[in-house]
Amino acid sequence: MAENDQDKGPIKQPHKPQKPVQPPIPGKEGLDHEVAGQGVLGAQPESGKTETLRMVVAKATTTSMPRITIGTAHVLDPGHLVPKRRIETEAGAVAEADLLYRIGDDMVRNPPFSFMQTLYDSQAKRIIFGEDRVLQKVDKDKPPSPVAKPNTSSIPVRRDSLPRLCQASENLVALMSVNMEDGSKVGLADLERVEGLPETVQVSVIPAVDLIATQRINAEWAVDEVAQAYSIIFQHIEGDRDSQPGERSEASRTNVELSNAANLLAHQRIPQERRKGTPEETRKGENDVFADWVKADYPNPIICAPTLPPTIETQILEAGVAGLVFQHGGLGDHTCIFAQNTPTAMGVKELPNVRLRTGVSGVIIDEADGMVVFNPDEVTLGYYERKRQFYADQEERRLANRDKPAYTQDQNRVFIGANVDFANQAKSASNMGATVIGLARLEGKQFRILGSIPEEELRDMSLDEFCRVNEREMASHVSRVVENLGGRQVTFRDLDLGSRDKPGEVLKVLYPNLRYGHYQGGWDFLRDIPELHESALTGFLKAADRVNRTGKTNVRLMLPMAQNPDDFIEYRRRVEEVATSIGVSTPQIGIMVETPECIRNLRKFVDLAEFFSYGTNDLISHELAIPRTHPDFPVVHPGIIPLLIRSQAILGENDVTEVGMCGEWALNPVGACIASRLGIRELSGRAGLIPQAKDIIAGTNMVPWDKLGEDELLKRSCEASNQRELEDLWKAELPFLGELKSFHEQPPFEIPNS
Repeated sequence: MAENDQDKGPIKQPHKPQKPVQPPIPGKEGLDHEVAGQGVLGAQPESGKTETLRMVVAKATTTSMPRITIGTAHVLDPGHLVPKRRIETEAGAVAEADLLYRIGDDMVRNPPFSFMQTLYDSQAKRIIFGEDRVLQKVDKDKPPSPVAKPNTSSIPVRRDSLPRLCQASENLVALMSVNMEDGSKVGLADLERVEGLPETVQVSVIPAVDLIATQRINAEWAVDEVAQAYSIIFQHIEGDRDSQPGERSEASRTNVELSNAANLLAHQRIPQERRKGTPEETRKGENDVFADWVKADYPNPIICAPTLPPTIETQILEAGVAGLVFQHGGLGDHTCIFAQNTPTAMGVKELPNVRLRTGVSGVIIDEADGMVVFNPDEVTLGYYERKRQFYADQEERRLANRDKPAYTQDQNRVFIGANVDFANQAKSASNMGATVIGLARLEGKQFRILGSIPEEELRDMSLDEFCRVNEREMASHVSRVVENLGGRQVTFRDLDLGSRDKPGEVLKVLYPNLRYGHYQGGWDFLRDIPELHESALTGFLKAADRVNRTGKTNVRLMLPMAQNPDDFIEYRRRVEEVATSIGVSTPQIGIMVETPECIRNLRKFVDLAEFFSYGTNDLISHELAIPRTHPDFPVVHPGIIPLLIRSQAILGENDVTEVGMCGEWALNPVGACIASRLGIRELSGRAGLIPQAKDIIAGTNMVPWDKLGEDELLKRSCEASNQRELEDLWKAELPFLGELKSFHEQPPFEIPNS
């Protein structure tokens, strides 16, 4: 039976993983394993000390791919991409504190978008300075300093919750103390010697600026530690409220804002530009820090994190990991999209409550049934080894026919391909039998280029210098993607930057004055970054021209987030001008159909674009008003089918045949059936789903474009209420869909409901 560990400690990651200590084979202990050696998430126990790691089974949002991944936890908190550093000099400590004063003052005047503007002034300042501290005006000639007042920042906690607070890591326990009636404070670790505590006590947390002064640690780490301490306290208070319903509403009104502020601060990194002018120990580039972590000394590392920014995730994916487990997000989230064929579990809400140890804790990702198992016992491991082998054998049988083309029952050819971000993903797609690359994202490489340069070095670069690097790297990237695919058609999507779900934080060094967070993406953003865009275009066009001249591969370019024809005309003009300036030919240029506005203008695009591809993730998000980051984001939905029917009728009426689909819908089992019935002849998605998709297409039929409105199955599909009803309808109509996941052995644990 799945149970959450009682320890509500935060997910932490030491700077470098220790050598692994393999857990002994569990016997009759059930779900509890005792292991020795490395400390939990940074806390170092005495030699030989044992601790309990409890098995937890959690629901997750996955691709439903028939695949099992077994690996070892690599716990990663984005807040600690910067290692804990000792500040050796008094001047350095003053500078770190000064950084926090400036951040606190800036929060009051202009809450940064990266904190989602939900950190209310008083709550953010409470974590950094303590409840009753205020800021003096900043003097240009000397560092600012706080007006000292007694720090009365404290939170009421029930006495019986204190032992659970003490189970957190040692460094966090050391930040908390209990206020005694005589005005003194007793550290949480020393409470065993105190008698006669009242039923409710006041727990204080050391403010971040005081932590710098007492322990001489850097500002980022200090803020994160204090926020994590607040987060732990409020997790335990929530447990108390559940057992005391009458007290809950009043406590919630009093404390929920501070709780939210703590959780958000705990998972945010201080923007690099706020460090400008700090006199010592400026941060290493993100890539240098992560390079130390990715060289794991244990098998099959599975990253476990709240979420990751794209600059870091792209480095992880290129370095190679066994899987990704994220607390937040869903299948439409770009954090998941960038992962492509890497096993990924999103929306794992239980992740912060699981006791995990990097290099020791086992992790199993069950994509077929949407589950993650942490610290599995021997029986569960055996079950998943059998399930993994079953799906592996199933895939091997499918891969025997990977080079065969896919045809529907009525003998219509459908090209099955993959979406990729990097060259190694194109190689995997080829191995899985991809006949095309329907979506090669240039922004994946752009994030990688930006993340590979330490920000200090990037700040010293002129925009022209960066653009020269960008052009060279893009040309190399395009050539390697095409080479790894092996002579098939590749459609590159131009830089999709600037939209709300892919904020332009990484570009602020190069373009500090743009309206970040307010762009719709596509040409709306590319118009305002001409130098960067033209450098990427130059690299792409040079490589595309070399490839297209061979006649072996057709390399195309696609505009994301197309809205209206006038924007597309402007975009095409820029592409053609760049091509002319460097003396190369212009490739085919098409659009992604991913907004209702584009569909309303589709007739006007017919004479302008040379091909069309449905981007269903954004189309679903815009039409249903659901964020792509939502954990229950639907990858197929009946509300989109009328839009697709209408679009296919318009394109068919105008004899447009170059139509594809490249969202998560395309290779979803039910989604692929719907797409092929609609007459969409190119489907592109995650490479791991290609063999299964070819089997599915063989059981479907296409409907002529002028008969789509009369098709009974499509009519009933439009009437479904949600994704589940839609899937049940198609599984009843096409029974083979229900047999795709045919491993029928019952798991040796209770399956969680949510």
